[in-house]
Amino acid sequence: MAAIMAPGVAARAVTADDSAYRFLDQMLDAYPVNNGPRLPQSYSDQSGLPAVAFTYDAALALLAYLGDSRFTALQRARTIGDALLYAQDHDPQYQDGRLRQAYVVDGFVRSDGAVNIASNFGLTGSAGGDLAWAGIGLLALHRATGDARYLAGAGRIGQWVVQNCRSGNGFLFGVDAGGTHLQNSATEHNIDLTVLFGGLAARTGDNDWLAQREHALTMVRRMWNPGAGHFYTGTTDGTTINRSVIPEDIQTWSWLALRDSRYARAIGWATSQLTVTDRAGGVNSELTDGRSVTGLTFSSASLAADPARPIGANLPLPAPNGVWCEGTAHAVCALQQHGAREQAAALLGGLATVRSQLGAGQTVGGRPLSGGLVAATSPIDTGFGYGYYSHQHVGATAWFLFAAANRNPFC
Repeated sequence: MAAIMAPGVAARAVTADDSAYRFLDQMLDAYPVNNGPRLPQSYSDQSGLPAVAFTYDAALALLAYLGDSRFTALQRARTIGDALLYAQDHDPQYQDGRLRQAYVVDGFVRSDGAVNIASNFGLTGSAGGDLAWAGIGLLALHRATGDARYLAGAGRIGQWVVQNCRSGNGFLFGVDAGGTHLQNSATEHNIDLTVLFGGLAARTGDNDWLAQREHALTMVRRMWNPGAGHFYTGTTDGTTINRSVIPEDIQTWSWLALRDSRYARAIGWATSQLTVTDRAGGVNSELTDGRSVTGLTFSSASLAADPARPIGANLPLPAPNGVWCEGTAHAVCALQQHGAREQAAALLGGLATVRSQLGAGQTVGGRPLSGGLVAATSPIDTGFGYGYYSHQHVGATAWFLFAAANRNPFC
């Protein structure tokens, strides 16, 4: 029986062993190149997204490597940072500093020198939050190396966001695959941007970045529901608050990014309202052999998902009690930073169990893969038109590494 203990019960300390970093190595080295720029494949081949690297996941891997004590870790972080800079400078359509949602890593550089964007999956848009994480990673790499190229790249990202996403109420979502400017806004993106803009101000001394940070922060503050103690997900049109789906990430990231005691209750909202236990034999659970894991799900909509309705065409039925492993790691980091160490340790112990028992038999580039944390213990409907599944995932593993090391990736 693989069950974690209830919050408040002493749990065995979990540390990140080298196998989690070796998983990142496997994802980064899956496709041979001659010392050229490369990004890590985001998910195992079984996800149906082979050779695809999401920009967000790449940024997390970069940040994870900066906490890795191995001799080669800094060079691996630089490899990812250099690939992000290459993508900025060699976009097949634009020369404005943007990054795309995802790239193809099996042939990251095309024969004409342009970067290979993931157009075959329609992942060619640019979202403010994804770009913010890339910028946060580049700023961290600049701090670690002193290489001015990384600071310049982060600055170009910030400029693109200001020029393309700024509105009267914070920053809008970004542009879609067709280049159309999207008019909705995400609290998550604006939280991320407060960190990017604040970091740019600190590294450059340019106070205009502080003004941009305050503009993003104004939107975040407006999304706070003081009665319920949580943040709303964002707006439908830049102004109208979307109250329909309440996600986990903004509840925990708000504390990690802002450290504002006025919003600390959001952590408790997430852990009290989104905690689930995925049990073998449960509705649409993929767990077997009597296993049971407790953690957080993605959103309020995940809990209410119709178990008889597939997440999408040719996709599985959702498990209302499926655990979102990345989101659980978010919660661990927030709880640690807020001083709730026993509760954090219990959740982290569950993730360690998941990492040791789920994801067996998966591959990257056709080769056996191990050591990664799966995105979810069973299929999860996010409520935003996509799902998470039991595939080893760079993003989830990076957040596990942050949690195991008691790191805040926003700092």
